[in-house]
Amino acid sequence: MLLNLSLTAHSLQNVAGLFKGISDPFVVAFVNNNYNEEVGRTEVVKNDCSPAWGTLIKINYEMGTEMRLNLCIFDFVSGESPLDLKKHKSMGSASFDLLSLIRTSGTVLGKKLRKGGRIYVHGEVASQDTSTLRLQVRGLRLSNKEGVFKKADPYFLIRRAFNTNYIVTPNDPPPGCRDEPAFANVFRSDIVKSNLNPVWQEHILSVADLCNGSYDALLLIQVFDAQKKSPDLFMGQTTTNLRALLDKPKLALMDGKKVQQLGTITVLKAELGNTGIRPQEAAPAFAPPAPAPSPAPAPSSLPVPSPAPAPAPNTTSSSPPTPTWLDYINSGCEIQLQIACDFTASNGDPRIKGTLHAFNDGNTNEYQCVLRSIGSALLGFDDDKKVPFLGFGAKINGQVNHCFGVLSLSGDAEVDCNGNGSDGLLHAYNNFMQSGICMSSPTVFSEVIGTAIAKAASAQESKRRLFQQCYSVLLIVTDGFVDESDLRATQQLCSLLPTTPLSIVIVGVGSASLTRPMASIPNTNFVDFRSVYREGGRELLNKKALEGVGEDLVKYFQKIDMQPKESAPMTDESAKLYECDDHDLFDEFNDGATNGKPSAPYLSP
Repeated sequence: MLLNLSLTAHSLQNVAGLFKGISDPFVVAFVNNNYNEEVGRTEVVKNDCSPAWGTLIKINYEMGTEMRLNLCIFDFVSGESPLDLKKHKSMGSASFDLLSLIRTSGTVLGKKLRKGGRIYVHGEVASQDTSTLRLQVRGLRLSNKEGVFKKADPYFLIRRAFNTNYIVTPNDPPPGCRDEPAFANVFRSDIVKSNLNPVWQEHILSVADLCNGSYDALLLIQVFDAQKKSPDLFMGQTTTNLRALLDKPKLALMDGKKVQQLGTITVLKAELGNTGIRPQEAAPAFAPPAPAPSPAPAPSSLPVPSPAPAPAPNTTSSSPPTPTWLDYINSGCEIQLQIACDFTASNGDPRIKGTLHAFNDGNTNEYQCVLRSIGSALLGFDDDKKVPFLGFGAKINGQVNHCFGVLSLSGDAEVDCNGNGSDGLLHAYNNFMQSGICMSSPTVFSEVIGTAIAKAASAQESKRRLFQQCYSVLLIVTDGFVDESDLRATQQLCSLLPTTPLSIVIVGVGSASLTRPMASIPNTNFVDFRSVYREGGRELLNKKALEGVGEDLVKYFQKIDMQPKESAPMTDESAKLYECDDHDLFDEFNDGATNGKPSAPYLSP
């Protein structure tokens, strides 16, 4: 699933050097600790220590993948090759958890930099819209900022609001998040020399990048006079949206206070097309230094374009695309984790080293490994992080019990993982194993599955009453196939899963091959721990275990005709800016990479 990340910075340290002007910052993005393979980079913004980069960082994200986004900021040194990042000056670095960026729509995360300043990241799920906009614009009677004997060199920027339901001025962010830009650059035109009636070149823009597929998303168009040695001069601004642009309007350029008209923007061409290019292929990842506009005066209010009465044509499809699981997560849908562990006698005596539940001199056994790995991957989607942890197959008070709680034998107790993550699951498991349990038989799934279905349905109903959404995942860890006496009951319950807000993931531990028999249990995803872990470790285990969960989630909510929630207007709470000091990643970068590898061709300035 593709994520679009918009980057801005504020008050970066100027590292250009004495008498060398102002730094020309650009950002290179890496994932986790792999500093030899960049995932994207922005354009260079010239002479600006508070840049708003226009190039989006695009990252593919899969459920279960634990990813940290590492951003390294450089001052571009003219004449040096972009292939060798060590030739450019460090301006700071920061690291972000990708999951935090996508869990709540409208959230902007910020980090203070050790070298001074702040960097901000806004993340959103990329639109599936593959259409393009062929756009050509001209200016008429622009206000000259160069005096009597010279004419301006105008260019224009298109900036998109982070949240389509929240309209603010560029220099007046909402309370609680001062210094947070409300708009992100999405396009910068060519410069027309010495012309107050410029006709800019025709450009083909990705609709996904321009407005993320939302034809009514607020767009801010600002015109600047390009300068060589000083900040660019503001020449006026106007607001519109893609739906209005398609009508080829004439737009009045106003000054910051919406008092004086400074010229007109006329749309000569605005045509939708479909090249078949996926959004991640539509934009270059690196561009030569671009002029930096000076901050535009803050208008008292921005005019909101009146929506056109007829819907905009869309050549890509006749109906809206099916939402993705990330669309649901991004709009606030929670995924709750439930766990059921196999404590039958076939696991072996836990007091004997080498058996499946044995504590092997501090090394994690297979049950512990599964709990830590998949538990960590799913807890990030769980709001309260209180996990129902069930067991089956042990004797409780002399009777074989096929559904009991590891904390409370009633099965109602939940493991509180707040503050300690998957360590809370391991702590509960370890304490239960040391309680002197008596393992028994047979292997019965139906009781824990029935309990999980009821909990999942109850959780979704509670959320629905609050106009929210909730989905659940039951993780069953077992060493054997369900007993023949329970097979039909298990199959009947699992046949109901498409109509319930629950996915079941079964992880088989031990040496027994369970792939073929598990295929007889419908609507579940089975993973053989040893073969998968041997091939790709924790990352592949999480990927294989959870690869069908997102699809199940979408199918369930579509079946009950429940769409992702609309983004709420940004409030003090939802717009809260999370800041914290971060260690300097350049120590890791210098150890982990000799040269950066640009993700797209670079044109020398």
